[in-house]
Amino acid sequence: MTNPGGQTTLPSSSGGPPTETLPGGQPMPPLPAVPPPPPIPGGQANLSLTLAPLPLSFSDTITDITPFIPIVLDLHSHNYYHWCHLFEIHLGRCSLLHHITRDAPPAPHDPRWLKDDLPIIQWLYTRISTELFNLVVTNGASTRDIWIELRRLFQDNRDACVSALNTELRTITQGDRPVGVFCQCIKAIGDELRELGEVVADRSLLHALMGGSTTGSPNRRP
Repeated sequence: MTNPGGQTTLPSSSGGPPTETLPGGQPMPPLPAVPPPPPIPGGQANLSLTLAPLPLSFSDTITDITPFIPIVLDLHSHNYYHWCHLFEIHLGRCSLLHHITRDAPPAPHDPRWLKDDLPIIQWLYTRISTELFNLVVTNGASTRDIWIELRRLFQDNRDACVSALNTELRTITQGDRPVGVFCQCIKAIGDELRELGEVVADRSLLHALMGGSTTGSPNRRP
């Protein structure tokens, strides 16, 4: 019999469902058989061993961290603790803080760990001065190794650091710096002393500001 599309349906010789023919009585060509997928050696147990690409992390997508860490760490700028604070925030935001803490041991044989650790090392090297780079650069060092070495440079010999900072606070002068920059310098010294465990009264910072300012105290007469 003929269907509405012009094709003829012939009864099957085997008693099964009728077969369709092309116009003119030619039988429809059979569909090609779809070969089954090749067997996996070892059976289903090897399905879990299929390697997938490593997931992307922030270390893959952030190449310039200057917008996040605008401070360049320097031995003479009193900015270590501010620099550390910014770096800890950035690594925490990227879920990479464990690379500088002791929460998890280094895993240099883990491809994902190594893929994250190397970019962090680059971030560190680009946000420290050349002088510091020459002091801490080491072949094969991890992010944590460099982080610990930087901390040692700035926190060891606490008593000597405190003495030097107190002397600088008493003798600092404005020079040709704008008042705003001079105030920031005094605050940075005070912050560093506090991080070292020293008690710094606001009165001491104000005294340093008035004593070192080129304009002097507002109550001072020329």
